[in-house]
Amino acid sequence: MKDDTTILPNAPDDTHTEILRATFRVLCERGYTGVTISRIATRTDIAKSVVYYHYEDKDDIVQTLLDQVLAELLSE
Repeated sequence: MKDDTTILPNAPDDTHTEILRATFRVLCERGYTGVTISRIATRTDIAKSVVYYHYEDKDDIVQTLLDQVLAELLSE
């Protein structure tokens, strides 16, 4: 998988960040309604069950992504 650090560039590389970056890519390509846990997992080397381990549902992931992007923007 290609390393994409353009979203959340100051975040540590970990499972959460990988999930959030994949979510961002899916969101850009398919819009909010096109974001699914399956699509997120497909974009990573992470199993769908692991995504569910870290996040309750797609809304939880998208909210976390938006919170972190907003924090990055405000810190600049």
